[in-house]
Amino acid sequence: MTTYFDPRRLAIAPYREKILWSLENYSSLVVLADSASGKSTQLPVYLYKAGWGASPRCILIVCSGVLSAQEMAECVGSAIMSREEVGWAAGIHEAWDPQRTRILFVCASWLLRATLFDPLLSQFSVIMIDELFHECSVDTELVFGVVKKIQSARKEVQDQPSSLRLIFAVSGNSNEQGNQVKELVDFFGDKDTRVCIIPGRQYALDIFFAENNMGADYVKASAECAIAVHRRESTNGDVLIFLPSAAEVDECVSLLNEFTTPREAPTLEVLLLYAGISAERRHYILNYETSRRIIRRIIVATSVAESKITVPNIKFVIDAGMSKQLFFDAHSGCELTGKTISSKATIHQRTSRAGRDCPGGKCYRLYTEDAFTHLCPETDPPATARSDLTWPLLRLKALGVDNVLDFDLVHPAPAALLLCALDELRALGALDDEAKLTPRTGILLATAPCEPRTAAFLIAAFKNSFDQSWYTAAQAVAVAAVLQTGRHTLRGPLPRYSTGKRQQIEHAFRDDLVHLDGDHATMVNILAAWPKSNEWAKARGIDVSAVKSALAIRARLAYWLNTASISDSIPSESQWYQHLLSPQDQNTTTWDTMALRRALVTGFFSRAARLANDASYRAVKADRTIVLDPSSVYSEFGTPPPFICFCEYALDDDLNVRARHIARIDPRWLLEQGDYYTLDKNVGLT
Repeated sequence: MTTYFDPRRLAIAPYREKILWSLENYSSLVVLADSASGKSTQLPVYLYKAGWGASPRCILIVCSGVLSAQEMAECVGSAIMSREEVGWAAGIHEAWDPQRTRILFVCASWLLRATLFDPLLSQFSVIMIDELFHECSVDTELVFGVVKKIQSARKEVQDQPSSLRLIFAVSGNSNEQGNQVKELVDFFGDKDTRVCIIPGRQYALDIFFAENNMGADYVKASAECAIAVHRRESTNGDVLIFLPSAAEVDECVSLLNEFTTPREAPTLEVLLLYAGISAERRHYILNYETSRRIIRRIIVATSVAESKITVPNIKFVIDAGMSKQLFFDAHSGCELTGKTISSKATIHQRTSRAGRDCPGGKCYRLYTEDAFTHLCPETDPPATARSDLTWPLLRLKALGVDNVLDFDLVHPAPAALLLCALDELRALGALDDEAKLTPRTGILLATAPCEPRTAAFLIAAFKNSFDQSWYTAAQAVAVAAVLQTGRHTLRGPLPRYSTGKRQQIEHAFRDDLVHLDGDHATMVNILAAWPKSNEWAKARGIDVSAVKSALAIRARLAYWLNTASISDSIPSESQWYQHLLSPQDQNTTTWDTMALRRALVTGFFSRAARLANDASYRAVKADRTIVLDPSSVYSEFGTPPPFICFCEYALDDDLNVRARHIARIDPRWLLEQGDYYTLDKNVGLT
């Protein structure tokens, strides 16, 4: 990515010596600065040039996700003129060399997994956690507690190079983030924690509120506002619109194209940006140089553009004031995604995207100032109070924390959520009856590069494949790879197609790829038919970028299964990748999927539903109404089965709970999961 600023002009530049002095004399440092002050890009450079990354030591930067880690690694690599010494690692993706990398950008989940293999993180001299309070996930909350313990343990070592320094980069000012900074100082100890406040940003910006709240029409209002800005503003500079979901982003893009006049179309480019787009499209947005023909770009984005990635040349921001947020229902044991009013912290972060690299930035908020003052909460609820704690709790157990209720967290988790996670981990076989980590299954699930349910599914498929030439294991890896992409489906949108063309594509997809045992078998069919030409994929409505993402992840998952010592025998490369279906199963619409679906239940047994008398689905455990997601094959093809197992929950606009990634199952398989389910007539397992 091109560097768009002069480092000497950034707000952080005059504070370089103060920051380095504080790091030499204090164990922990909090850097509080406005967005666009340079803290994310310059702090790693300061540390590197001051020798904190001199071999064999390494500087570790914790980012908000894989996109942020990639972007920052590229930016800092350019700044120090040594890309080989800067790497990144996030989730199952890695691009670094332990011998040569001096600055490593990671996500929180990667750091937690790394502590399982090196509990003291002995290679790292400094750990910097960037964008501390924005999009603070449960993994980030867990990182605070883990690094505090590591820092305390390494202080006991008298050798000075073994001590660990912590830096927390916080966006905002003392008025916005004062309470959060105080929480952090109290947590790590005020005697050994220094706070460095950096006022100002490179360029000032103006904020405008709406005269009236837009209500439910915020998508249309966002599009109308963007067109008005384009027509009114004579200066160059792109427009960034924030909306909660990818579906609303697509809707807004369609409206913008509809509102654009034929005269404006040649000079205006409308782009979309969310986590599911291809790497090529994302690279085009982030590295695009405005041509003479294009006067302005309008980028419509989800929260991915708040902090995970930085879009250059943004002068105008339009904020609808709505966000998507995860919350966990302990009664039903499900993590749901729903829309809510944005917090002030989120709004400030979005506002800061305007005018980062150019003067004259403006933010248009599509709600009144009174609504902002009285309706918007100061911050989002702590992640530990609204998240599924199954994976975090398993990691704590693997680190040797027996009493998780007493583990030190900035925001302690509610006991109800911890007990729900303990219940499911015991059913997965990761914990015994005394809540101790089981020596075999527990360790395998804790060290897996995916969440415990998916890992249990993979292990079950692997164990059941010894006498089947590894077909079930290869199919499970293909399915798990699709789940790891975060896509709802491997099918792409069908924009601007006629009704006849849409029907033709849907019929080709149904006839060649749909398996009536569910979405997972259909995923296998799609990957088994690959590689095909883009024309073949387009004729069946397949999203090529989604398939390529799944194929890249599949190799990492297969590597983990091969090295996890589950058995003495392992599949060959051709068995993993080249033959997903046996010779007798080449008919992609009727092959036997029982082994695959049975393994799926081993991991996702807690997400099962039965067909009720009123033709709706009810969750087996919580008796909650479940709606099939439109992306499921059962929403379009075949007859809904009596019992299903699914992998994801989500809330739709009508607050219905939607199930995604659905498979037909035999209810007797649920009874094999210990005492999680019982023969209770009320839930239909008879």
